[in-house]
Amino acid sequence: MEGRGMICEWAPQVEILAHKASAVFVSHCGWNSILESLWFGVPILTWPIYAKQQLNASLMVKEFGLALELKLDYRTDSDVVMANEIEKGLKQLMDKDSVVHKKVK
Repeated sequence: MEGRGMICEWAPQVEILAHKASAVFVSHCGWNSILESLWFGVPILTWPIYAKQQLNASLMVKEFGLALELKLDYRTDSDVVMANEIEKGLKQLMDKDSVVHKKVK
């Protein structure tokens, strides 16, 4: 993904999601984040951490088909996601012909 993406600790989320270059949103799946992402037509790669985020992520992936799920590495008993999982999900969602991308639009 080098040269095509950026990872940062904090950013003005709404401004970024509104930008035409935003193709995918890796999100913890808080309700506001989901609504903002859908409002701007940006598909979500789910990375829920706690509370209702797991339920929100599950609904987005399984019920509505508006997101893709990141597979957590439960062997480590943490919220670790392997780099190859993130790369696979990003590539899949960046394809504007993907089913999820079309549904979100």
